[in-house]
Amino acid sequence: MTFPLEKSQYKILNQVGKGVTAVVYVAECLANGRTVALKTIDLETCPIEIENLRHEVAFWSTSQSPNVVKYHGSFVEGSVLYIVMEYMSAGSCYEIMRYSNKKGIQDEAIIAAILHEVLQALCYFHDNRQIHRDIKAGNILINEHGDVKIGDFGISANLLEGGQRKRARFTVIGTPCYMAPEVLKEEEGYTEKADIWSLGITAIELAIGAAPYANLFPLEVIVKIVNSPPPQLPEDAKFSSAFRDFIKSCLVQSPAKRPTAHQLLEHKFFKQAKDIKGLTKKLVESLPPLATRFQAIHNSQQEQQSPKPQEIFTWEFPTEDPQTPVEVPSPVPKKVTPAAAPAPQPSAAAPAAQPQAQPAQQPQGGEGAKTVSRVGKFTITKTENTAAPKEQQAQAAAQPEKKTVAKTSSQEISKDDEDKIAAMQAEIKDLKAKVEFLKNQNVSLKNQLDALTNDVKQLMK
Repeated sequence: MTFPLEKSQYKILNQVGKGVTAVVYVAECLANGRTVALKTIDLETCPIEIENLRHEVAFWSTSQSPNVVKYHGSFVEGSVLYIVMEYMSAGSCYEIMRYSNKKGIQDEAIIAAILHEVLQALCYFHDNRQIHRDIKAGNILINEHGDVKIGDFGISANLLEGGQRKRARFTVIGTPCYMAPEVLKEEEGYTEKADIWSLGITAIELAIGAAPYANLFPLEVIVKIVNSPPPQLPEDAKFSSAFRDFIKSCLVQSPAKRPTAHQLLEHKFFKQAKDIKGLTKKLVESLPPLATRFQAIHNSQQEQQSPKPQEIFTWEFPTEDPQTPVEVPSPVPKKVTPAAAPAPQPSAAAPAAQPQAQPAQQPQGGEGAKTVSRVGKFTITKTENTAAPKEQQAQAAAQPEKKTVAKTSSQEISKDDEDKIAAMQAEIKDLKAKVEFLKNQNVSLKNQLDALTNDVKQLMK
């Protein structure tokens, strides 16, 4: 069955999803009467790499796995990319948990059924030398029949180049909580075993309702992943030893010691998932329509209280010029820049230490209270915030105004104020540079729209 590549041929019914870079609608195809999901990405306003879009369309359009959401076609109108795909009427596991299973899915057999199907999809990915790089509950979709499928291929990566298998990837990309340690460490890149780690984190998420470290900021998550032991299920929670062992197998620090997707399918944990569709259908059969749930969740005050998936981010570490720093956007007052590419391996007499946060150092020069530390590939600079607390500011504002106002001049500005002004000026300069960068990126995206459109048309032939 074919699907038209024009917006006018689709009747949008309801919004059913919203991500960092895309909005998803359920729509009716007027040409054949089929219900589809319509994923829209505004290429002018969203911070998305054009190469990621090419990856998504190229691999997705050739996927033949029953555990991968079907791709029907894509087209560009104006500055918006439309991706027509199979409609998974029950939505993602993340949305299901937010609506009716906030503390996780209580039936362990249902979790086993879901993870079994995710592993089937990963077997297909890895057999085709692909890494998904963003396995999580939000990308595991279910329909009304109980079919479990993987979606969102915007950051999948191919390990084949020129017919030869790549040894590893070096791009730091994905959702922070689900990232494997090797993705962040200064080593030799990562392989499809990074998906196995993400699967283990997802298993915990399905069981307790949130991924480990979901309440932390991305930089804090990075430190935890690199320096802490692998997370596990709560010790006081009533989960089977088989489930705990499955998670432990996925969350091995060394990727070489992690099992493959095919090996995990043989794990004893899946013995309880004999009727997979029956179990997953049990999870979704009593749910209201997806559009109703979406509106209820996103219009309620509970949305602010429930943990939300952290944004996907991408940091590319070049290997041709290891001395060239790569700028990384980060929240103030923390500024993060990736360190240089991996240094040569030390000799046997000086074995390499595991990457960890190094002792804080005082930077040279008289720049105030700053500390510098290293975490994996990242150099983190922390600047002490000397601003008065909000409570003190509020008290000062509430005091009655004095009748006499002292005259001030530029000569009377204190040293602390001078430092603050200098810091603000530096921040303004930095923001202006980022605005200029985004303007240039926007121009580049516009110039590549035609190329992307041609690529889509070629894939549809």
